[in-house]
Amino acid sequence: MPPDHAADSFGDLPVPAGVLMEGCVRAERNAVAMEAAATPPPTQDADTVIAAFRFGWAIAELRGRYRPDVGHAEEQVGTPGLQRKEHALPLSTERSPAEQRIEVMRVVEGLSDRLALTFPSDGKTMFQTLDVPMRALDAGPKKASAWNTLTEDFYNWDKQIQDTLVLWPLLSAAYQLGRGLAETYWELDPTVTDPHDSRSWEVILGSERVLALKRATARLSSFIDPLTIPAVSISLDAWAEVAIDPAWRAQPNARRRLFQQGLLWRDLIRGERRPSDLVLRTGLAGRVGVIVPLLRAFWPQILIAVAAVIALVAGASQLAAASGSKSSNTLISILGGLGITSAGLYARAKATATSTIDTLRKGFEADRVGDAATLRPKPPLKTRANVKRLGATAAKQLGHT
Repeated sequence: MPPDHAADSFGDLPVPAGVLMEGCVRAERNAVAMEAAATPPPTQDADTVIAAFRFGWAIAELRGRYRPDVGHAEEQVGTPGLQRKEHALPLSTERSPAEQRIEVMRVVEGLSDRLALTFPSDGKTMFQTLDVPMRALDAGPKKASAWNTLTEDFYNWDKQIQDTLVLWPLLSAAYQLGRGLAETYWELDPTVTDPHDSRSWEVILGSERVLALKRATARLSSFIDPLTIPAVSISLDAWAEVAIDPAWRAQPNARRRLFQQGLLWRDLIRGERRPSDLVLRTGLAGRVGVIVPLLRAFWPQILIAVAAVIALVAGASQLAAASGSKSSNTLISILGGLGITSAGLYARAKATATSTIDTLRKGFEADRVGDAATLRPKPPLKTRANVKRLGATAAKQLGHT
């Protein structure tokens, strides 16, 4: 038998290896399709969408908590050095890294059941396949083979999750947003210098990823506070600035601030914190600080609106003042036939002014929220002169939506 044929045959005819492999792939796809068909489609209501976000976040966090390089990062311990005497009951942030991992494991397992994303095979769910490498890493956090197995299992599970949720775009956006925001901390390796490495600052908070996360946030607009969109978008843009500046991201508190930023993003998306509450702490200085950049961003619209209002009011005044003479009455009759009256011009002027004020108000609120929601560290001295306010540009875009 030629070497490029499989050992199996039908009668005297050998089966080419390529045909056999293709048949196996088709059989696997059919099995997956049948299993998916047997699973009732999930609803895309608010609770399920937020559950998908939580699931994506928990997947990234659980994977990150087992990373050998940052498995014991100080940011993971809420109260370093805390001594729990007499079996003191800790808050969740006071639990040990091992206890916190167990928490996240329960979330991953529970939400995978709720969302019907367990994908059982050979009597084991995808979560259960993670048990062996996780136990190995619990016993020896530096075991490279166990880490490789665990990451491969996570990759295979994520692949099935995304292939399934593509039929439910809102759940897909929520899952990827949760995972993507969590990965800004849990996937980041600050020691990586290759800008093309998936663990680098340049990739984790690069322009393409930031754009994808902002787009996913906007897709969930029906389920989140309207001000959450600028809060997340503006702060993501702010961190993208940090990511491309080696001196800025090397600040001693950069990773801790990024960890805190991720928690804020998570709470805002889940509705556990309100964007409007963030601006209360900024006070008068915070309000004054956004006015000048906002006016700079909107000055063309402001000038056009003011000129239009002046022209409309002047035209209405002229029409009102000119009434009485024969020629003026004739002109007014012609303009009235065209639908142009002093009352109409006044109404148009009022509508133009109202629209401009509303646009400014929306931009002002968006800018304030985005500024308050940004927790990045202060830039180094040599960078500060080149730092631009990101909020005004984003607010200008949001003000027209």
